Amino acid sequence: MNMVTPDQTQREPAVGEIITLTRRSFLKAMGAGALTLALSSSFDVMHPLPSFAQAPGVGLPEGENYDVWSLCEMCVWRCGLQARVRDGKLFKLEGNPYHPHSLGKLCPRGQAGVETYYDPDRLKYPLIRAGDRGSGKFRRATWEEALDFTAQQMQAIKDRYGPEAMIFSTTHNLLQPVFENLLKAYGSPNYGTQRSLCFNAMIVANLMTYGVEEPGRDYNDVDYIIYTGRNLMEAISTRRRNS
Repeated sequence: MNMVTPDQTQREPAVGEIITLTRRSFLKAMGAGALTLALSSSFDVMHPLPSFAQAPGVGLPEGENYDVWSLCEMCVWRCGLQARVRDGKLFKLEGNPYHPHSLGKLCPRGQAGVETYYDPDRLKYPLIRAGDRGSGKFRRATWEEALDFTAQQMQAIKDRYGPEAMIFSTTHNLLQPVFENLLKAYGSPNYGTQRSLCFNAMIVANLMTYGVEEPGRDYNDVDYIIYTGRNLMEAISTRRRNS
């Protein structure tokens, strides 16, 4: 069976083909380096790829230009964005001027979504371990095989140890309600999200202080605001940057 290292080629391995996935390449595949690339001096946000002509298409007719209106998923705020497609390729992400939160702005993290989309190490298909744990060897699987394998392993754990032995963790995105339905059907009370380390602490503090989850804010007449541990030039909450 052929062996492929992700760093050696950008082609997609065939189903069943074994690849070597290192810890470094796995973190790259999860998009950990996208923001660093976006903020580096050598990164041109207008041309995020070494060669724009090498960028794969996004399923739109070649030779035509589009503006696709969508939501940013680079953080939990989901600012409205405008994806500019040129010659069938994603060219630039900008803020949606009609969105009530972003008001046409998009932070560097959001703009790095182009780099994440075109990252050659981005995971676009399931991988199943094909060697000893820690060997870094995985093979490409079909979605049907991967889902069946996951369901079998989850059922085996539930039958042997009970549903409480499984912990579920997900990020805070548009798929979270679907994930929560799976959690309830499985019967596990162990659930953690990005909110567990961020928003939940804020909500508890607001409830104990003000009696509501999040008090309303009006920045129109504010002259001076002090933010502690917050760099508005980096990412998240572009609405405050507009105030």
